[in-house]
Amino acid sequence: MGNDLSELKQNKKRVLNDISEKKSGTKKLGRKPKQPEERQTEKVTINFTIAEKEKLLALSQEKGNLPLTILIRNILKEHGAI
Repeated sequence: MGNDLSELKQNKKRVLNDISEKKSGTKKLGRKPKQPEERQTEKVTINFTIAEKEKLLALSQEKGNLPLTILIRNILKEHGAI
């Protein structure tokens, strides 16, 4: 009766191969991205100075941690720009 535990030790390469096989066989979740002509929104980039951004962040804090994108959109709507 031997006390050799090396028989119980897993082969690292076998384990890595098993993991890679499992990953390659998985399906991607979620819906497929829409084609550009089907999209109803577009991204717009706006550059602000540090002072302007800090002012917007302070205003968003006053409004209950409103995200900047929503805050800017609301301001534009209030002024009739969009």
